[in-house]
Amino acid sequence: MTKQEFLDRLKNAQGEERLALQGQLRALVETLPEKQKLVLSLKWYEHLSDKELATLLAVSTESVTKLHEEAIDQLYRGIGGAA
Repeated sequence: MTKQEFLDRLKNAQGEERLALQGQLRALVETLPEKQKLVLSLKWYEHLSDKELATLLAVSTESVTKLHEEAIDQLYRGIGGAA
């Protein structure tokens, strides 16, 4: 499964598959470094832009992008993908 297929699977999962994936992801997110967790949370649930996150975290927008990509890679690997 590619990373895009993984993201599409997360987006489109329903019923029991959705519940199972949510449980797996919650557990995996807890293993991420704090800044990665924060970036995911604020980006996905609060819909902050990279620029807003960079200001909030006092880092560059490139750092925000890297933190987000690293977090997605770890989640992808944790679900069984090969990054």
